[in-house]
Amino acid sequence: MQILETERLILRHPVLSDVDGIFVFYSDPEVRRYFPDGTLTYQETREEVEWYLNGHPRHPELGLWATVDKATSRLIGRGLLRTIITVRGGGSLSAGQQVGLGREAAAGDP
Repeated sequence: MQILETERLILRHPVLSDVDGIFVFYSDPEVRRYFPDGTLTYQETREEVEWYLNGHPRHPELGLWATVDKATSRLIGRGLLRTIITVRGGGSLSAGQQVGLGREAAAGDP
């Protein structure tokens, strides 16, 4: 499922065939430097991708996004949009882009 598109990018739900490409990012210590759990194994990467395959049941636009270069159709990163529940019970959104064009992705048209 495609989530949004920019001039150069397509953000879509991941598919199992993305695991190899996402593992390249997740196993790189420099990319994962600021992640509390550090680098991931191939199995851990696969489990995360499987968990995010369909997005949130009521809000499919939330979750892990595969970031694809339109010109090459190559996976170049991943993005994430999720809800964060605050201590007071309110909700907010958290967006992130790993190994990609975060500013462009954030400005895309759904």
